[in-house]
Amino acid sequence: MKPLIDPIGTADGLFHGKNTQTGELATIVTPKYANDNQAAMLSTQREILTILTAAGIKPNEATNDQFLTALKKSF
Repeated sequence: MKPLIDPIGTADGLFHGKNTQTGELATIVTPKYANDNQAAMLSTQREILTILTAAGIKPNEATNDQFLTALKKSF
């Protein structure tokens, strides 16, 4: 699994929309930030899918308890 990614590079680490009243610009999402997020998400999905596979569970978008079921089967 990939290590934690850095927060977005704003003063408070949060995303902001453009504010015409204060002159604040919208947060710019850099390609590096987007790619780091995508890589982290894919890495996490691979880790979870490995647990499901080990428990003999086929991923199913219609259910929300597959990971929990896999953990219960494994321990």
